Amino acid sequence: VGLLAGIGTEYAQSLLGGVASWGDVGRDVLGSALGFLVVIAVESATPRRLQFAIGAVVAGSLFVAATPLAQMLLDYRARAALFPVLFDAVAPRALAFIEPSGDHTDNTDTARSFPPGLSVPLQRGPWPGVTLAEPVRDWHGWRALSIELVNPGDTALPLVVRVNDRAHDNRFEDRFNRDIMLGPHSRQRFEFPIADIEAAPQGRRMDLGQIDKLVVFHAGPAPGRTGGRTPWAGSRAACTTRCSGPRRS
Repeated sequence: VGLLAGIGTEYAQSLLGGVASWGDVGRDVLGSALGFLVVIAVESATPRRLQFAIGAVVAGSLFVAATPLAQMLLDYRARAALFPVLFDAVAPRALAFIEPSGDHTDNTDTARSFPPGLSVPLQRGPWPGVTLAEPVRDWHGWRALSIELVNPGDTALPLVVRVNDRAHDNRFEDRFNRDIMLGPHSRQRFEFPIADIEAAPQGRRMDLGQIDKLVVFHAGPAPGRTGGRTPWAGSRAACTTRCSGPRRS
């Protein structure tokens, strides 16, 4: 019954525009099984030893099921504590909200002459880069977005910085896009006025209280396709210098 209900729920979700997941079906089945075990445990005819065994299984299963939720809460707590820094490669739980495109990303030493950073090899994929999903959403009152990037390679890298809010409709014109050039063997800081980010979407203002993604990616196909390894490393991203409001007389 739990299996059929789970499959039916996921199928209905897919018809309504959601994403069906076998993982959700598995969790539905697990929940049904645990409920069935609880019913058996509370039956007066069930031997006490079996009741204790079922209780241990249920408690252990609930603990395992709750672990991802606990991890998620710790991730959000670390994110909030770090703000106004949005990402720092050496901060605790730094990769919790990082979504790579192309090759795998990790925290590593990019080169002896540079500090540790988030290594992003540009080897595969049409738009290789990295996404900071679910940054602290409210950017009201801040002057600029500051991003520090490192290029330990021999070739200058054309990159694009993208910011969008939750209302973004996935059109290029409906988000902030800025081309930058990261020179070879360099560490550079780029600043983007928050006012420019807010005014970027065509025909509307970006909702600074609902920022959804910050993306840095290579402008074009992966340079790794033509041979060679061309990594860049993002060290830090932050909202800088809170603007003060009008002073009362």
